[in-house]
Amino acid sequence: MKTDKMDQMRTACRTLSKGGKTITNAQIYAAMGAGPNDTKRRDRIRKRITSLRKAGALKWVARGEYEYVETEDRRDAPLLSKAWRAVKAAKSGFSAQDIARRSDADYSHVSRWFRFLESEGFILRQGRKGNTILYRSTPLAQQTSETPLPSTELRDPFATEREAVCELTRLFMLSDLYQPSTKTKILKYCRTIMDRFEKNQEET
Repeated sequence: MKTDKMDQMRTACRTLSKGGKTITNAQIYAAMGAGPNDTKRRDRIRKRITSLRKAGALKWVARGEYEYVETEDRRDAPLLSKAWRAVKAAKSGFSAQDIARRSDADYSHVSRWFRFLESEGFILRQGRKGNTILYRSTPLAQQTSETPLPSTELRDPFATEREAVCELTRLFMLSDLYQPSTKTKILKYCRTIMDRFEKNQEET
């Protein structure tokens, strides 16, 4: 099961459950882009839901309905200590995906952590394989036993936009779309997404 997909699942569940709201299979399907006839994708999502239930991140409330529980393994140190051991043990030419697979950490979390490690001199780039950036550890990494962590917990750079998408999903599925207040919220979340990507386009 790909760790980046599990990370997307956690992000969707965390956002949909904001304010202590329960979440449903239907909401998770919609947030993950699985349409009514997308049987294969829905099957994969159900397996991820089962994995999150086993990990204690989703608490069963009723059939197809859950509470999201932020589990301790989402904290930086426990999540990345195994990944750090994998970095130190890896041969030159490893990728963020390789370390995520070996450590069972979320790929997107490892990818953000790699940017920190590179900026601090713990890893260096060593070419590419297709579109994948490859790395090697440095002598500084080999001399460092404690897991290097940034001063603040790693945050998804698109967390705000992902939350906006999840809120849109909730509104479209649960709210009266003819209500002015609902329309105002939809426009607000759409602007959040548009502003981010229009800004990115201007900068490139």
